[in-house]
Amino acid sequence: RSFTLLAIGHAPPMSSLEFACCGPRRKNLKLLRSNGAHLLADSLRTGQLRERFAMILGMNPKSLRQSIHWNLFMWPKKHHWALVVQPAEDFLVRIVDDFAYSPSHCFSSEVPSARFYLILELLLEGNVFFPLVSVKSDFISDMPNVLPLGLVGPMNLVQMEQHALEVIA
Repeated sequence: RSFTLLAIGHAPPMSSLEFACCGPRRKNLKLLRSNGAHLLADSLRTGQLRERFAMILGMNPKSLRQSIHWNLFMWPKKHHWALVVQPAEDFLVRIVDDFAYSPSHCFSSEVPSARFYLILELLLEGNVFFPLVSVKSDFISDMPNVLPLGLVGPMNLVQMEQHALEVIA
Protein backbone atom coordinates (compact mmCIF):
# COMPACT_ATOMS: atom_id res chain seq x y z
CA ARG A 1 0.00 0.00 0.00
CA SER A 2 1.16 3.49 -0.75
CA PHE A 3 -0.20 6.97 -0.60
CA THR A 4 0.90 10.35 -1.80
CA LEU A 5 1.55 13.64 -0.10
CA LEU A 6 0.82 16.56 -2.36
CA ALA A 7 2.33 20.02 -2.07
CA ILE A 8 -0.40 22.56 -2.61
CA GLY A 9 0.46 26.19 -3.21
CA HIS A 10 -1.94 28.92 -2.23
CA ALA A 11 -2.36 30.86 -5.46
CA PRO A 12 -2.13 33.62 -6.35
CA PRO A 13 0.37 34.54 -5.02
CA MET A 14 1.98 31.45 -3.51
CA SER A 15 2.81 32.40 0.06
CA SER A 16 2.95 29.01 1.77
CA LEU A 17 2.58 25.34 1.03
CA GLU A 18 0.74 22.52 2.68
CA PHE A 19 0.79 18.80 2.12
CA ALA A 20 -2.50 17.10 1.43
CA CYS A 21 -2.20 13.48 2.40
CA CYS A 22 -4.69 11.13 0.89
CA GLY A 23 -4.67 7.44 1.75
CA PRO A 24 -6.44 4.58 -0.01
CA ARG A 25 -9.74 6.08 1.08
CA ARG A 26 -10.34 9.76 0.44
CA LYS A 27 -11.85 10.00 3.93
CA ASN A 28 -8.29 9.78 5.28
CA LEU A 29 -7.39 13.27 4.06
CA LYS A 30 -4.96 15.09 6.36
CA LEU A 31 -3.17 18.41 5.96
CA LEU A 32 0.42 18.75 7.10
CA ARG A 33 2.02 22.20 7.31
CA SER A 34 5.31 22.70 5.51
CA ASN A 35 7.39 23.12 8.66
CA GLY A 36 8.95 19.73 7.95
CA ALA A 37 8.27 18.34 11.42
CA HIS A 38 6.48 15.31 9.97
CA LEU A 39 9.20 14.21 7.54
CA LEU A 40 12.56 13.12 8.91
CA ALA A 41 15.65 13.35 6.72
CA ASP A 42 16.40 9.65 7.12
CA SER A 43 12.91 8.77 5.85
CA LEU A 44 13.23 10.79 2.63
CA ARG A 45 14.93 9.92 -0.69
CA THR A 46 15.45 12.84 -3.06
CA GLY A 47 17.98 11.46 -5.55
CA GLN A 48 15.50 10.57 -8.27
CA LEU A 49 13.76 13.95 -8.02
CA ARG A 50 17.09 15.80 -8.32
CA GLU A 51 18.19 13.61 -11.21
CA ARG A 52 14.98 14.12 -13.18
CA PHE A 53 14.96 17.89 -12.60
CA ALA A 54 18.59 17.97 -13.80
CA MET A 55 17.70 16.01 -16.96
CA ILE A 56 14.73 18.27 -17.74
CA LEU A 57 16.82 21.39 -17.16
CA GLY A 58 19.78 19.95 -19.10
CA MET A 59 17.62 19.49 -22.17
CA ASN A 60 16.03 22.95 -21.80
CA PRO A 61 18.67 25.18 -20.22
CA LYS A 62 17.65 28.48 -21.79
CA SER A 63 13.85 28.38 -21.50
CA LEU A 64 13.55 26.76 -18.04
CA ARG A 65 16.22 28.95 -16.38
CA GLN A 66 14.05 31.99 -17.13
CA SER A 67 11.74 33.16 -14.33
CA ILE A 68 8.21 32.64 -15.62
CA HIS A 69 4.70 32.19 -14.29
CA TRP A 70 3.25 28.69 -13.92
CA ASN A 71 -0.29 27.32 -13.91
CA LEU A 72 -1.01 24.92 -11.03
CA PHE A 73 -3.52 22.08 -11.02
CA MET A 74 -4.44 19.43 -8.47
CA TRP A 75 -4.99 16.03 -10.05
CA PRO A 76 -6.77 13.53 -7.81
CA LYS A 77 -5.83 10.06 -9.00
CA LYS A 78 -7.02 6.67 -7.76
CA HIS A 79 -5.20 6.44 -4.42
CA HIS A 80 -3.31 9.72 -4.33
CA TRP A 81 -3.17 13.23 -5.67
CA ALA A 82 -0.56 14.97 -7.82
CA LEU A 83 0.41 18.59 -8.28
CA VAL A 84 0.58 19.49 -11.97
CA VAL A 85 2.61 22.50 -13.09
CA GLN A 86 2.47 24.03 -16.58
CA PRO A 87 4.37 27.05 -17.96
CA ALA A 88 2.06 30.02 -18.51
CA GLU A 89 4.30 31.33 -21.30
CA ASP A 90 5.00 30.09 -24.84
CA PHE A 91 8.24 28.35 -25.85
CA LEU A 92 9.40 24.93 -27.09
CA VAL A 93 10.48 22.20 -24.67
CA ARG A 94 12.50 19.04 -25.33
CA ILE A 95 11.29 15.89 -23.59
CA VAL A 96 12.48 12.28 -23.57
CA ASP A 97 11.10 9.03 -22.24
CA ASP A 98 13.65 9.03 -19.36
CA PHE A 99 11.56 11.55 -17.42
CA ALA A 100 8.16 11.04 -19.05
CA TYR A 101 5.11 9.98 -17.08
CA SER A 102 4.45 6.28 -17.83
CA PRO A 103 6.10 6.15 -21.28
CA SER A 104 5.01 3.30 -23.53
CA HIS A 105 8.08 3.52 -25.79
CA CYS A 106 11.42 5.30 -26.18
CA PHE A 107 11.18 8.80 -27.63
CA SER A 108 12.73 12.22 -27.85
CA SER A 109 10.58 15.11 -29.01
CA GLU A 110 10.02 18.83 -28.88
CA VAL A 111 6.64 20.10 -27.72
CA PRO A 112 5.13 23.54 -27.18
CA SER A 113 5.07 24.63 -23.53
CA ALA A 114 1.27 24.42 -23.67
CA ARG A 115 1.76 20.61 -23.75
CA PHE A 116 4.51 20.51 -21.10
CA TYR A 117 3.07 19.42 -17.76
CA LEU A 118 5.28 18.60 -14.77
CA ILE A 119 3.67 16.01 -12.51
CA LEU A 120 4.94 16.35 -8.91
CA GLU A 121 4.22 13.57 -6.44
CA LEU A 122 5.48 12.62 -3.01
CA LEU A 123 5.14 8.86 -2.71
CA LEU A 124 5.64 6.50 0.20
CA GLU A 125 7.33 3.13 -0.18
CA GLY A 126 7.46 1.28 3.12
CA ASN A 127 8.60 3.96 5.58
CA VAL A 128 10.53 5.98 3.00
CA PHE A 129 9.17 9.05 1.26
CA PHE A 130 10.37 9.78 -2.24
CA PRO A 131 9.38 12.80 -4.30
CA LEU A 132 8.95 12.20 -8.01
CA VAL A 133 8.73 14.56 -10.96
CA SER A 134 7.80 13.51 -14.47
CA VAL A 135 6.58 15.16 -17.67
CA LYS A 136 3.22 14.40 -19.25
CA SER A 137 2.62 15.98 -22.65
CA ASP A 138 -0.90 14.58 -23.05
CA PHE A 139 -2.32 15.81 -19.74
CA ILE A 140 -5.85 17.25 -20.07
CA SER A 141 -6.16 20.14 -17.65
CA ASP A 142 -9.90 20.56 -18.14
CA MET A 143 -10.84 17.02 -17.07
CA PRO A 144 -13.65 17.00 -14.48
CA ASN A 145 -11.33 15.58 -11.79
CA VAL A 146 -8.64 18.28 -12.25
CA LEU A 147 -8.84 21.33 -10.03
CA PRO A 148 -7.16 24.54 -11.28
CA LEU A 149 -5.25 26.20 -8.42
CA GLY A 150 -4.22 29.37 -10.23
CA LEU A 151 -1.05 31.10 -11.31
CA VAL A 152 2.24 31.24 -9.35
CA GLY A 153 5.61 32.77 -9.96
CA PRO A 154 7.62 34.05 -11.48
CA MET A 155 10.14 31.30 -10.80
CA ASN A 156 12.46 29.13 -12.87
CA LEU A 157 12.82 25.36 -12.78
CA VAL A 158 15.82 25.48 -10.41
CA GLN A 159 13.82 27.56 -7.93
CA MET A 160 10.88 25.18 -8.27
CA GLU A 161 13.12 22.20 -7.45
CA GLN A 162 14.66 24.00 -4.47
CA HIS A 163 11.23 24.98 -3.18
CA ALA A 164 9.93 21.42 -3.51
CA LEU A 165 12.96 20.09 -1.61
CA GLU A 166 12.59 22.73 1.13
CA VAL A 167 8.92 21.92 1.60
CA ILE A 168 9.51 18.20 2.06
CA ALA A 169 12.78 18.50 4.03
